[in-house]
Amino acid sequence: MKTTRSSAPSDESRSGSPGTILETITHKIDESLTPMRTAASQLFQAEFDMDWDLTNFLRRQEYDATWETAVELAITLTGSNGNAQALTCMDYMCQTWPLSGRVVVRLLQKALVSPALSCSGFLVGGTEVDIDLTSPRALIVARGSQAALTELCGQLSWLGAALRTSPRSSGIGFSTPSISVTRSSTALPSVTVRIGYTDTDYGLSPDEGSASCWRAMFRNPLIVNGFPILARPENELGLELPLGMMAETRFATHYGSTLVLKGPCTMLIPTYRTERSITWHFLFNEDGERIPYYSFRKRCSTWIGTDKAHIGLLEDRNMRHFVGWASHVTRHLGTEDMPYDKIDWSGAKSCTTGLAVEQKLTARKRRRHRCLAHVTNLVAKAFYLLKQTM
Repeated sequence: MKTTRSSAPSDESRSGSPGTILETITHKIDESLTPMRTAASQLFQAEFDMDWDLTNFLRRQEYDATWETAVELAITLTGSNGNAQALTCMDYMCQTWPLSGRVVVRLLQKALVSPALSCSGFLVGGTEVDIDLTSPRALIVARGSQAALTELCGQLSWLGAALRTSPRSSGIGFSTPSISVTRSSTALPSVTVRIGYTDTDYGLSPDEGSASCWRAMFRNPLIVNGFPILARPENELGLELPLGMMAETRFATHYGSTLVLKGPCTMLIPTYRTERSITWHFLFNEDGERIPYYSFRKRCSTWIGTDKAHIGLLEDRNMRHFVGWASHVTRHLGTEDMPYDKIDWSGAKSCTTGLAVEQKLTARKRRRHRCLAHVTNLVAKAFYLLKQTM
């Protein structure tokens, strides 16, 4: 496997990092508000008209939770072609805007639990916000300082890009926000900001082959394009995500001489380790059938042993986790460039001809079996009564 580096380094989680879509958005609204500032008033009003139907997104995702909980815990993807970060909506907002991100999400939750799907509230610093989610287009009106409205514009732009339904049934897409700003004729210096979104396919270059192993974790993800993610000082590649989010992997164990994160039909194998991070390779069975522990030896030749990555590292909260971005896969089976001259006898005992059957064979009708993952989920939700007898 061959990896590809992002064309630009990851940004620190700072609002308005140079060269990002976020920086373009914040500069544009800031540029529009500056000429309206007067010595008599430092207060502005911004009406954000967003191409964003949050309630429809939550309804179509069919989360097993209330809308209030779902909007906080929804998994979001942010980044670029080569490097991305997966976080819950709340975690990304707090990472990128540590002083105000949590309050913005809380206001959205307040609107979602309201019968009218609307609410009013205040942000850090006293910015007054009115939210209306009843229309297919969200409408948010805010009154506050120039800096507060500029930051809110960036936050709303990201939220609308992260919490929206992909137009494609499978495959990766990018969601890129853009804004247009017009002055409004009101007594208070005011602007109308229209926020729109462009969804594009993830374009694979000819040498990128089957792309990345982490893509199998998601059916049709949208990556928010042009917003900052955590810097990667050790040049890690791929998708960064919290350990607890690693797709249906429920058990951590040492199998032989390597660390394995295992689910019924999924498995993560460590392939690279630095002082502050572990890079994993994601394996799964598309048919939902059980994946055996030993299969990683055949399907992941770059695994590393417990001398480099052991189970104790999973308890280190400062350890970062990446699922590798495999950009190129070469298949040699049945091709002329396969080194057949290097394939030799393994030393195993010769097999004799014939067939031996130890169990009785019977012919019967084929049954339709549910996959192991489905059965395991049902058992996990069941209640049992254990009674001890003397």
